[in-house]
Amino acid sequence: MLFSGDTVRERETREAAEALLGSAGANITVNVHKFRGSYFPSCVADVKDAFEEMRACVAPDLIMTHYLTDRHQDHRVISELT
Repeated sequence: MLFSGDTVRERETREAAEALLGSAGANITVNVHKFRGSYFPSCVADVKDAFEEMRACVAPDLIMTHYLTDRHQDHRVISELT
């Protein structure tokens, strides 16, 4: 999942998923949200709703997220919700 970013960041995310997952990537969906960067702490309920929607659709074997003590406010919120 990508929670914020422009079209360049979206393309990078999709390319990185393909590079990391190789042929398994054919079964992967990259969900892109357009939350306003640097404002996640103030819209945490909406970000959590996006997590809950995803959680209802998938049962992942592996979840990769930000380090819990990452000081960037958006990264911290995503890590805490994960």
